[in-house]
Amino acid sequence: MASGATAEDIDVINTGGSININATEAVVDAIVLNASVALGGIDITSNNDIDITTTGAAGEDISVINTGGSIILNATESATDAVVIESTVGGIQILASGAAATEDILVTATGSSILLSATEDTANAVSITATTGGVVIAAGEAAAAGTADFISFVSESLFDNTANVSFTSQVFTSAGAGNLTPTSTFVVADNTGAEAALTLIETGAVDGQLLIIVMDVTTAAAYTIADTDGTANTSAALTLGAGDSVVFIYDIVAAEWVQLTTSNN
Repeated sequence: MASGATAEDIDVINTGGSININATEAVVDAIVLNASVALGGIDITSNNDIDITTTGAAGEDISVINTGGSIILNATESATDAVVIESTVGGIQILASGAAATEDILVTATGSSILLSATEDTANAVSITATTGGVVIAAGEAAAAGTADFISFVSESLFDNTANVSFTSQVFTSAGAGNLTPTSTFVVADNTGAEAALTLIETGAVDGQLLIIVMDVTTAAAYTIADTDGTANTSAALTLGAGDSVVFIYDIVAAEWVQLTTSNN
């Protein structure tokens, strides 16, 4: 113990050997390093590894807490694992629970990529949620800047896994009148007979499901879709010839396909 003034330090030096500090008391503060006055810091400097290891049980944690300041982890090694945060059994939480606007969580890779991967077999294995604000996914440059790179979605369905949008095209062919049961968002229709009615079937349709019908450019004849309650709600009876298209959305309350737009090509 020493009661000294500024620069009147206690030095523990071993030139050529080691310094070992060991305590055997079974208490949470068996070893305490404390700089108790304001502006008093603690420096740990090493020219080799620094290992902090504890063999504990559930609830016996390693806590790094800075009350009023920040915690900075920095590594300069050019390696794929320069900084590793790993939980070999449990999960990992990154929280900013008391942050205000603009006090964001930033994940930035300058010159490299950011990869998100999950192996759990569940509907929300990777989930991106903004509980009040929006979500922007921009590729190539800033959002709405005019030109950008591709964004690819590789999945059998989107939108909460309700099959509202499916990227597998469906080819529908009939010789004259036909009944179309959509199994995909995108349908190429081909009438190999004479002009006749095309009836949209509701079997398997879900609320909000999109349906895009494009007539084959080589179709022999047009299809007509009637404005019929309980089947299709259109602005008027539609006639779709070669290359024409129409977009519907399914309304489960009205129990019918509702026309959104039509293109006469």
